[in-house]
Amino acid sequence: MLFIESAFLVLTSLSAAEAATPFEGGVKQKVFHSAGHIDDFIVSRDQQTIYIASINRITSLHSSNLSIQNEVSIGPVQDSPWCSADGKSCLKDNRPFSTDVHTKILQILPSGQLLQCGSVKLGSCSTFNSKLSLITEASTPVAANSPDASTVSQIIDNRLVVAASPTKESPGCNPNLPGLNVENAGDLEGEAAVYLRAAYRSSFRFVTTFSHQHFIFVVATVTPRETRLPVTTRLIRFCKNDTKFVSYSEIELQCRGEDNTNYPFLTAVVQTGDKLIASFSASPTSSKNSICVFSMQKVKLTFWYNVDRCRSGTDSIKLSHIGRDTKCVNKAHIPLDEDSCELGVGGSIELVEMSTIDVLAKVTSLMAVDQKALFAGTSSSQIVMLKWDEQNSNKLEEYGRKEIGDGRTGSEVVKMTRFGDFILVQMPYGIVMEELSTCAHHESCTDCQVSVDPLCQWCHPTQSCTTSSRCSGPLTTQCPIVDGDPIPSMVSVNSSTSISFNIHHLPPPVGFVYKCYFGSKSHSKSTKATWTASGISCPSEMFGSPKTFEISLMTSISKNPISRHNFTVFDCAGYSTCSTCMSSEFGCQWCSHKCSSSCGSASAKACVKIQPMKVPIAIGSQQEIVLEALNLDTLDRKTEHFCKVNGQVAPAKIASDSIRCGKIQLAGSNETNANMVVPLSLMANDVVVDIANVSLYSCSNLAADCSSCLALSPSLSCGWCNRKCSHECHESKATAVCDPPKIDRFEPSSGPVEGGTVIKVYGNDLGMSVEDVRGKIYVAGSRCNIVEYQVSNMIACQVDKGVSSGPIKISVGRATMAVAESSDLFSFVRVSIFSAYPLYGPISGGTRITLYGQNLSSGSRISVTVGGLPCPIERINSSTVLTCLTPSGSSIGKSAKVVVHVDHSQIQLDQPFEYRSDPSVNSIFPLSSFKAGGRIVSVQGSSFNTVQSARMFLISSPTPPFEIISDLAPCHIINSTLMTCMTPKILETITRRVEYTRQPVGFLMDNVTAVANLGRRIQMSVYPNPSLSPFKGIRYHQGEQSLILEGHNLNLAAEPNDFKIFVGSERCYVTLVDVRQLVCSGPLKQPKPTDERGVPINGDNPLVTVIVGSLRMELGLIEYSDHALPSRLSFLILGLLLFTVITLIVMCLIFKRRRQEREKEYRKIQLQMENLENNVRKECKQAFAELQTNLVLSPKSTGTITSPELIHFPHFVENLLWADQNLTSAPSLARTLPVTLAQFHALLSFKGFIFTIVEAAESDVSISTSEKSTLASLLISVLLRNFSYCTEIVVDLLKAHIARSVQAKRAELLFRNSDSVVEKMFSKWMSICLYSHLTPQMNSYFYLYKALQYQTDKGPVDAVTGDARYTINEAKLLRESVETKTLKIHIVPFEKCDETTHLEVHACDAICQLKQKVASAVYKETPYSQRPRITQFELKLKCAKRGDIKLTDVSAVETLSQKKLPVKLLTLADYGIQDGATLEMTSAVYTAESYRNSLADSGQSSWSSLDRCSPIYSSSKYYHLTNPSSGTMTFKKRTSPSEIPKSIPEVYLTRLLTSKGTVETYVEDFLESVLYMHDSSYPPILKFFFDILDREASINGVSENICQQWKANGYVLRMWTNFVKNPQLVFDVPHSVSMDANLSTVAQTMMDCFSFSEPVLGAHSPSSRLLFAKDVARLRPLSVDLFKRVKNSPPLGMEELRTELVNMANDVSTCKGSSLALSELLSWVRGNGIRISQLLSSNQETSQQRLPQKLSQVLHVCLETDNHIYSTISDYD
Repeated sequence: MLFIESAFLVLTSLSAAEAATPFEGGVKQKVFHSAGHIDDFIVSRDQQTIYIASINRITSLHSSNLSIQNEVSIGPVQDSPWCSADGKSCLKDNRPFSTDVHTKILQILPSGQLLQCGSVKLGSCSTFNSKLSLITEASTPVAANSPDASTVSQIIDNRLVVAASPTKESPGCNPNLPGLNVENAGDLEGEAAVYLRAAYRSSFRFVTTFSHQHFIFVVATVTPRETRLPVTTRLIRFCKNDTKFVSYSEIELQCRGEDNTNYPFLTAVVQTGDKLIASFSASPTSSKNSICVFSMQKVKLTFWYNVDRCRSGTDSIKLSHIGRDTKCVNKAHIPLDEDSCELGVGGSIELVEMSTIDVLAKVTSLMAVDQKALFAGTSSSQIVMLKWDEQNSNKLEEYGRKEIGDGRTGSEVVKMTRFGDFILVQMPYGIVMEELSTCAHHESCTDCQVSVDPLCQWCHPTQSCTTSSRCSGPLTTQCPIVDGDPIPSMVSVNSSTSISFNIHHLPPPVGFVYKCYFGSKSHSKSTKATWTASGISCPSEMFGSPKTFEISLMTSISKNPISRHNFTVFDCAGYSTCSTCMSSEFGCQWCSHKCSSSCGSASAKACVKIQPMKVPIAIGSQQEIVLEALNLDTLDRKTEHFCKVNGQVAPAKIASDSIRCGKIQLAGSNETNANMVVPLSLMANDVVVDIANVSLYSCSNLAADCSSCLALSPSLSCGWCNRKCSHECHESKATAVCDPPKIDRFEPSSGPVEGGTVIKVYGNDLGMSVEDVRGKIYVAGSRCNIVEYQVSNMIACQVDKGVSSGPIKISVGRATMAVAESSDLFSFVRVSIFSAYPLYGPISGGTRITLYGQNLSSGSRISVTVGGLPCPIERINSSTVLTCLTPSGSSIGKSAKVVVHVDHSQIQLDQPFEYRSDPSVNSIFPLSSFKAGGRIVSVQGSSFNTVQSARMFLISSPTPPFEIISDLAPCHIINSTLMTCMTPKILETITRRVEYTRQPVGFLMDNVTAVANLGRRIQMSVYPNPSLSPFKGIRYHQGEQSLILEGHNLNLAAEPNDFKIFVGSERCYVTLVDVRQLVCSGPLKQPKPTDERGVPINGDNPLVTVIVGSLRMELGLIEYSDHALPSRLSFLILGLLLFTVITLIVMCLIFKRRRQEREKEYRKIQLQMENLENNVRKECKQAFAELQTNLVLSPKSTGTITSPELIHFPHFVENLLWADQNLTSAPSLARTLPVTLAQFHALLSFKGFIFTIVEAAESDVSISTSEKSTLASLLISVLLRNFSYCTEIVVDLLKAHIARSVQAKRAELLFRNSDSVVEKMFSKWMSICLYSHLTPQMNSYFYLYKALQYQTDKGPVDAVTGDARYTINEAKLLRESVETKTLKIHIVPFEKCDETTHLEVHACDAICQLKQKVASAVYKETPYSQRPRITQFELKLKCAKRGDIKLTDVSAVETLSQKKLPVKLLTLADYGIQDGATLEMTSAVYTAESYRNSLADSGQSSWSSLDRCSPIYSSSKYYHLTNPSSGTMTFKKRTSPSEIPKSIPEVYLTRLLTSKGTVETYVEDFLESVLYMHDSSYPPILKFFFDILDREASINGVSENICQQWKANGYVLRMWTNFVKNPQLVFDVPHSVSMDANLSTVAQTMMDCFSFSEPVLGAHSPSSRLLFAKDVARLRPLSVDLFKRVKNSPPLGMEELRTELVNMANDVSTCKGSSLALSELLSWVRGNGIRISQLLSSNQETSQQRLPQKLSQVLHVCLETDNHIYSTISDYD
């Protein structure tokens, strides 16, 4: 990283709110199209210019209209990645060439200059002024010098931070291009950098960089070198002022789904506030992305956890890719806080978050807006708009999508930047400026506040819905509430008063003033309003005439009113009488014979008020009119008064409370109304005192027949004469003669025979009163009792029972009666019910049942009951069918009786109605639709067949109150659990926006309310309607090709099977649907010219119609291209045919030549196959000979096996505990006070403390298996001082471990895992206890080891790979035919020229193998550990002609770097050593140069590594018998000059039988000894261990089979397998790879003998396992018998156990190293002290023993440490 010293001099900025508004006139999008691919863009600091960097070009645009200001060309240039920046010096054979310039860094410097760094000239940079004139050019490499490499940058605190991915194009002259650097923005001279190691350079891809608090962060994705490992996302952090990158740290970010699915591929990331938001996908091509939100506080804590772990000495730094991977040193006593910059680690603790939302698109960029919304750019020209959930601040929900760009800009949204209230969007070939939100669509404050767009806020000063950046004043969180009308709401003309508005939540005017407008704003005057906390007031204008208009309250800068009210200007002078003046709503007063708004004390106290007339007057009559009046005492009696009606005047007499007008004849009008009203004025001279209305009537209009006329009130004086009703009749009512009664009609015409039917009879002169007809009505001979009567016109009566038909007869009158008889007949009928359907329904009711019967339309009242409850009749279709809706039932079952009531008749249905369970809805798929609806969805639930029909709809809210916002879509019920529905159409009347929202779903299923609103459980996503672009003219199409249609929103809520595309009347089947494209496969030939219904259309071309849901779109006509070739193509086809003929002739010639070559090759292959056959035949014959001869040979017969000697017990314990660790030195022991060790040793005497240590290790998942093994060895080593206590601890831990395993349902895995501290302690304790009892078994094991060694040494062994000709392990079988011979040589030992040792070796042995055999032969009586190592002596070949020749594996003439890899190891044959040769042993003498060369050649780090037998050389640099690069074999007999193929490898498997036949007896002896077949006594500890397992199995309820598995795993897997695979534990023998392979086969065979499952063996099984299959089958039952024998043996007595433990205590007392182990154990406890203290404190028993305090005393004793905490961190320049 490069570091900047110079400071920025000027920092200028302009808020987004001050940016120019580029859109005028409603334009929503502006687009700038680029000719080349756009690399990056940036906005100037003054927000006036946009700089765009494309390939070879930089362009500046006006931010207002995206027009070009300036443009400069920066490429192509002459450049090469293998040349210097100036192109003057290049690597060999490289020259500059024309190269395109891709901008990798584009930044605005503080001075306003533009910094540009490209992919040429090693990634160097240039600066430009605002007019794009070049200022400076630098040669310092900064950016990546490859178009595809990633580079991210940011200017932070006077520094330019750059993260660049090194590539294979990194120049040879500058190989250390940093992966992360900081540059000086002025001179670009680097000072600090972090470099990626070469092996990791292609793994890192940097995504973005940002700063938070005092840290700088870089986000990168890492592709592992091993393809099987997943891609990871790393968050890199370092401090801003850290110039040495000491604080460089990394953590892994993981995003997981609800099912814990990991999404490894990062697609976009953005940081805003305290959140880090990232988009991930399951694969690079996935069209579904998941967004995770990471808290920056959690990010800080995760970094701190990793730092704290390393500070406590746990794990390593884990930054190997930058050269830092040393082990962490315990520095826990040095305090570090979360913001520390003094330590950086990689760490193993990752930050994992669950997915917040899944986006059905491929997200390519993210942008946060005001911490309220998140915009996600996609690869399909869309921006997905997300907002934060109000209930959960970390949850996102989608609220809309924007279409971005056009066909010329490309489809991927690369980058988004906010620009005021707009978004600048970078696309591959264009820059798009788009509105940030659609807030302007909301006109009211309430609509704005409830908008789904979180960016919308109500700006009170402008009274508009906008974003916060565009509002000049404070934003409104509460909308103003207008409380009533203004006070006053009316004012008199020619007056002015203050008008008050009572408005709540009205903010004070800041930056504006309130104004009142009277009338429309364009034609009115305004007055300034005064604001108060309770409301607002303003003075009114002077108005000269009465009127009603609108008064508006507005702000001075708004165009929309805050409130509107109707305002009235009134004029009291318009009232002419005192009564109307005093009773007006405006509060007018009567003064001096006129009405005024105010007249002070002169106002009249009371006014004459004429009361309405009580008795009307007959029209045309002449009579006096008497009217009651009030306040007549106010009249001047001396003044003459008179009445005026319709222009007629009569004198008026004034009494105390009434007025009597003289006779006036009131003429009628042509109106036919029965009553009319005329005004009557009381006049005093010419002054109107008051006005009253007089009611007039006409008798002829009141009654049309005689009976109704005579029935009128006597006060009306109406009589019947001249066949009309008139007030002029002089006869009395008693002498009037009326017409006879008449029946016009009646209803109903029939009724049940049970009676009860109410019949309504209509006619004339049907009596003057009810008494005239009471008891005198008969229907078909049955009496009919009156229930309702209207004089003369209508009679309603209820008929009794009847059985026949007949007329209705009514006798009218009292003294004399007239009879009226109907012309129609009334019929008594029988009502019956035959059946009903359906006879079942939900218990909630609402089922529409249809009843079938006879005479159902008869009678006057009909009703139906189901289960005794009313079933409302919906309709009566005819006399035989009626329909009703069932009520809700009380219980489920067939218990509801269906009864039909017709008047007094009751008919019960034979079958009862069955109430069933209400239907329920469980799920709907798919849960997405578009506004027009019609998409088919599947609905799953229960009891669907309970209802006859169902309808689906959408509602506005999941909770009441809600409204239906869609129509009712039909559903088709398939069975009780499944139905299909069409999605409903959103109602046109719904004004609120529903696109990109989730709406609750409801179903109309009879009266079932449970499915009317499914709430939040099931919600349907509503998207815009899919639309397809119509054809421009006639579409031409090739029939064999797919038809591609363009459109929008095609796959948001539709699948391919949802689209029905017709070409004419034939289908075009959809195969692919994208957001903007649809592909279908249609008919091959042009269909007939019709539409989709087959209706012919004009012309010869068919119509293309698309139907999706309820949408039908006609795209236009399509014409298929003619398949006949045009004549003008004839010459072209002829030319093609001629070219084809020539080509065929040439191909025939080539084919003939190739055929000859193939025949030649075939003969060559035939010869090689013969050679291969000979090799196979030879190998089979040799293998047969070896099987017949070598089986009789054995090491015992040759006398090569010595007596077995077990190593001493202390040495064995040391090997067992510290085989993989070195405890010879402990730096902490010298620095630890003895008193501290004593205190700590005292703590170990508490079982609870030891149990807590084990629990802390078991529960910490970050502790590795090797660390657990070390901890187990430390505990055993420390506890060996008191072996009885050690045994007690191990047994208690084992019991608790067994209980936990059973509880966790992992009982069968006991002793099979290697990651348990308890099991590791047990295996070590068990091995120590049984070691002294295993002498017979170890003797058998030693003989087996020697037999395997003897058999392996009989044939060639590869010194590099360890492959041997004679082995029992298939993996290490030398599968090649290596021809060699046995040589007998003479060895002269050190300084013993008179003594020689004879030795047999192979001519193919490498020199290192020869040295091993020489050392074994010369020092065969000396233990291996005391023999000289092969590096301590040399061998010289005694040769009379050539002198003494020093034997080495590799020629010393050249170093390894000068040789071509791999290098062959020299053998005896290479030195020409013959049979009988003499070799002399001499001491090895090394110089410094030879030491370094040997190390470099061998690839080893020290000479001690050469002590092993094999392999000692790297297989990538050396080979012995097999050359891995060419596949050829050394010492292979070549039968032809050309290369002969290898023999078939499987042929060499017969050598396994040869080796097995030699060692089979030893294997059987060893296995039988382990099974105690020849020994009836067992070690007491074995019996003790098996009894413990039996007891614990019984206590924990474990089966016998699992218990036997425990015994087998503990005895064989944990103890004997360790002994067999590591013979160095018990014998003083060397380590050998070939022997390890043999012993692994023996160990596997032993485990198979103790397996309780019969293995299935076949051709696919490993050959090494098939070798001993019969032996395993024979010995497996004996293993079961062993466990039974031990179990049935007498139990172990306490005295016997105590004796055994005492003996073991005496043995282990000679062991050393416990003090060192105690010190190391203390160091481990220090590193995990916090965790152990917490566990001790949480345990009641340990707390009572005050163990936490005791541990704290021990841990607070400080060690002497280095002063610098980073002493282990290497510095890399």
